[in-house]
Amino acid sequence: MHWAGFFTKSGIPRPIAGIIGVIGVALVGVGLYYQYTWEIFPNSPFAAAVAYIHDNWQDGDVVIHQNKISALPTIYYDRSLPQRFLGDTPGSSEDTLALPTQQALNLLADACVQGAAQGSSRIWWVVFDFRAKNSMPTPIGLNMTRNRIGSTRTIRRSKPKNLNDLDVVLFANPRGDLSPNCAT
Repeated sequence: MHWAGFFTKSGIPRPIAGIIGVIGVALVGVGLYYQYTWEIFPNSPFAAAVAYIHDNWQDGDVVIHQNKISALPTIYYDRSLPQRFLGDTPGSSEDTLALPTQQALNLLADACVQGAAQGSSRIWWVVFDFRAKNSMPTPIGLNMTRNRIGSTRTIRRSKPKNLNDLDVVLFANPRGDLSPNCAT
């Protein structure tokens, strides 16, 4: 029996069928409201992140994403920005973007922050705040980011711009201490 048959041929009194129908429509409305107003992962404000970076952009900057999950949608909103992302730990449960797919998209992951920075003196670091705060295993490069970028005295770190669950941080290194080689 179809839903229409349930309401018309099941023998349920009309007032009760009407109440069930109104409740059903209300539940669908609530579900649709939350679906279209959900502004955290996976519907994070990637376009707003791109706009913020554009507003503060300088020649020679590079955008580095902690992983593909923020990189792919952000690159979608603006392919003209030089954007790189760190690869997943090989063989981990997060290692889901195969090399042939990366090659087809012309978006190859980098092994470390230094390689992704390509000698740039200003790095826009994009990360989900839940990844930065939790104790999950870190992808390749995040420890290097904290050690090589976050704690080096010659590198200035801006206050993170929080866009719902997405953090954007500018690291500036006027002396060029960030070598383009991946260090352990």
